[in-house]
Amino acid sequence: MTNSFFGQNRPCFIICEIGINHNGSFTSAKKMIDLAKLAKVDAVKFQLRHLKTLYQANVLNNLASQDLAMQQSVDFIKKSELTINEYKKLAQYCRKKDILFMCTPWDIHSVKVLEDIGVEVYKVASADLTNLPLIDILIKTKKPLILSTGMSEQEEISKIYHYLKQAHAEFALLHCNSTYPADLKDINLHFMQKMMKDYDIPIGYSGHERGIAVSTGACALGAKIIERHFTLDRNLPGPDHQASLEPEELITLVKQIREVELALGKASKYLTQGIILNKETLGKSLVATQMIKIGTIITRAMIKSQSPGIGLSPDNIDRLIESRAQRTIQKDELFTKQDLHLAPSQSFHEQILHTWGIPARFHDLDQVSKVFHPDFVEFHLSYKDVLEPVFPHSVRENLVYKVHIPEVWPDGFILDLGSAKPQNRRLSESYIQQTIDIVEVFKKKFKLNQRITDYVVHLGGHSNSVPISDRKTLDKMYKNMGESLSTLRKHNSRARILPENMPPLPWLLGGQRFQNIFTNAHDILDFCRLNKLEMCLDVSHAYLYCQYSRTDFFEYVSVLLPIARHLHLADARGTDGEGLVIGEGDLEFDKLKNLLDNYSSKLSFIPEIWQGHQRDWEGFHRSLIRLSELGY
Repeated sequence: MTNSFFGQNRPCFIICEIGINHNGSFTSAKKMIDLAKLAKVDAVKFQLRHLKTLYQANVLNNLASQDLAMQQSVDFIKKSELTINEYKKLAQYCRKKDILFMCTPWDIHSVKVLEDIGVEVYKVASADLTNLPLIDILIKTKKPLILSTGMSEQEEISKIYHYLKQAHAEFALLHCNSTYPADLKDINLHFMQKMMKDYDIPIGYSGHERGIAVSTGACALGAKIIERHFTLDRNLPGPDHQASLEPEELITLVKQIREVELALGKASKYLTQGIILNKETLGKSLVATQMIKIGTIITRAMIKSQSPGIGLSPDNIDRLIESRAQRTIQKDELFTKQDLHLAPSQSFHEQILHTWGIPARFHDLDQVSKVFHPDFVEFHLSYKDVLEPVFPHSVRENLVYKVHIPEVWPDGFILDLGSAKPQNRRLSESYIQQTIDIVEVFKKKFKLNQRITDYVVHLGGHSNSVPISDRKTLDKMYKNMGESLSTLRKHNSRARILPENMPPLPWLLGGQRFQNIFTNAHDILDFCRLNKLEMCLDVSHAYLYCQYSRTDFFEYVSVLLPIARHLHLADARGTDGEGLVIGEGDLEFDKLKNLLDNYSSKLSFIPEIWQGHQRDWEGFHRSLIRLSELGY
């Protein structure tokens, strides 16, 4: 499928089938559109019939002579008809509400009417899967088609699949049970899976059962489209209401489908930050039971396993035994990969073309300067580094420094310049000021003068339990941030504050939160231009947000590069897998490089790898090697 609505590599497309459940009321139809939009479905679908074309004349003229089912059906359809003008207004209303208007034409005349209205995707009812005259007309519209299969046998489904393929139509098939409501034992979702195996098109599920469990299960099994009937009240008269979802059920269904999609992930295993943190806290490392002098043959008795799990993993014990110590190892010191002769190459240092640095704490400075020889060091300070500073003994000559202001402070306080509480904003300002003040002391101690100017900061704007979507509230948060930054800049003219874009689901104090602002690229651009700010662009955060919001990552980066001064580079996966070693996530760094090259003269970067300093700075080494291979 090449349409922009549904396809194999797109999120599940959710259709709210209003059908004729408006019972002929235009007001009810509009209300149902509003409720469908509130539930966050992708499309609402109606049905259109031209009775004189649809039925034989003797059926309409002699309805009393027809069987009871036909009498009831035609009678209710007549009562539930909307005018063509009302359908046009509903389509316009859907465009205004930014929800797709769909409609099932039951006859050729109705197709012509819907073409005038401007329908973008057509649905074919189960009853018309074999109606080739109608389908031929729909093919000629060159619009995507979604066809239900509830009244057809396997051979008929296969026949229409090949017919549409031969006609080069864009289409999807929906597994369906055409009873209202459908009995659970007759739904047979395994046949939907067979369709997925047999047909190289999107396969979905159109449900008429009670409840939402089956539809959610269909999504878990791979359905790319879910369609459910919708009603304001199941007690209303009409043939479809009993098999329909009420408003709260529709909201729950959409929410659960999106949760299932997130949980499905990909067919690969990776550890999230939370898991890694738990693994390091609860896991084990190989530790020396005694001092081991350089050149000594290591024996089993010299090794034990203890927490934390930040050193060489115990599954390497057999490789360590009978190896020769490459260094003197103190009692209770962790073994590292270096002890297995697996220390990473450092040949990347002179190959990186951009201005690059390494994140470090004050106490890491001596070591990091010797190991990496970077252009600059970005101090990632903890609140202890600010409140109880222990400066390094010396600094490298001509090395430049940046500072990342701590986000978490005593008693679990998290910086939040956007807070609705003035006391939280004042405390946040105070902590930022204390950081700048202690850096000034550091500068004077080592006579650094202008060698520290950039301060990267997370401005806040998170919530704990639910995301904030109210635009007025978000605008107020941005306004608060702007005012606080104005105050800080007024008192720190030599400090260049660089706000950093944030991930949608940040990990803070061991738990996952919702980030409400400083995620959307255009909002960030507007804020920085209004407040005359440059920014730190974190590409890992950007990728996660784009996955979360289903927006284009490279477009996001293109929007923000004009105001970016500094980059944090790390790989990413999904919506919360941030700070990964470059090459171990889903971010296309080769393609990203083409964008960055246009701004290379003004940009600096660090590899911001989560826990990249552990195991002899392994995460930073591997990422820098990969970047050098890509020509950064």
